Amino acid sequence: MSSSLTYVPVGPLSSFTSTEPFTCQKVRITLENDKTKSLAVFYRPDMNQFWAVNNICPHQGGALSRGSLVDIEDMGIKWGVAIVCPLHGWAFSGDTGECDTSAYVVDVHHVRVQGSGEDAVVEVSREVTNKHVGGRRRDFGGVAVE
Repeated sequence: MSSSLTYVPVGPLSSFTSTEPFTCQKVRITLENDKTKSLAVFYRPDMNQFWAVNNICPHQGGALSRGSLVDIEDMGIKWGVAIVCPLHGWAFSGDTGECDTSAYVVDVHHVRVQGSGEDAVVEVSREVTNKHVGGRRRDFGGVAVE
């Protein structure tokens, strides 16, 4: 990931640890343009991997933090992970933000863990990391349908 990214802490790693298939936290961060934004930060323990996306589905404003994570697979081959909107089941790639059923895209932010042990902290980038991905984006003025 580019060294030009700046990060903000969103919580201790221990707050994401769970015996559930995945955990999600809704967080507010200040972006590179000094506006605030709600993100859904997902963690999947079996993969030891995080994803952070805009918390608002561009379809009809559903809160993605209330959604789920599913494997993207074809013929038994796993290609990645998708975040599924709880309102209508639209799925967005956790890596690219692309939707599997439309031309919509959600913003993706890089996630990293700093430190180790009890001092480990989860951080997300202030910058959107999938600006290069084409598609329609909208966030309903930053208000999700809860």
